[in-house]
Amino acid sequence: MTGCCFHVTFDRLHRGSLRRLTSSSSLGSSKHGRKICKGPLVVCFGEMMINLVPTIDGVSLSDAEAYKKSPAGATAIVSVAISRLGGSSAFIGKVGNDEFGHMLSDILKQNGVDNSGLLFDEHARTALAFHSLKNSDDGKPEFMFYRNPSADILFRSEEIDKSLIKKVIVISCIKSI
Repeated sequence: MTGCCFHVTFDRLHRGSLRRLTSSSSLGSSKHGRKICKGPLVVCFGEMMINLVPTIDGVSLSDAEAYKKSPAGATAIVSVAISRLGGSSAFIGKVGNDEFGHMLSDILKQNGVDNSGLLFDEHARTALAFHSLKNSDDGKPEFMFYRNPSADILFRSEEIDKSLIKKVIVISCIKSI
């Protein structure tokens, strides 16, 4: 996603603000028994994708015999973390109108994140990232992305759900380079 000009992370929120976001007077209960915040909304813009990680630790991507899928995308992870900590969050981004895209949408919903700003692209697929925890010669993990292009890259600013922005108190926008 392009056009992101700032980054606010959850841990940089003022501690007093965090307490206000999760104070007992503003909490209700979700259908899963999780506390939900009826206070200020944190809107997260960014990418959501599927990470494929080798099922055996310490092997390279080429040596792996099997992979486990998991949701990924820093901004989406922030939106889920805010919700799990009792805050109110929404996610804005784009995935493919495919099984992985719908799986990611369901994960947001299951974690109490407002996914009304998540769009499904009919012509592009959800991004895939192969990620090995085995360190390479330079000490960094291996990543291999499959985007040709993927739906998240095709997200345009005019597709942003402006009704979510009108309710916002904090915006989180993370761009991986």
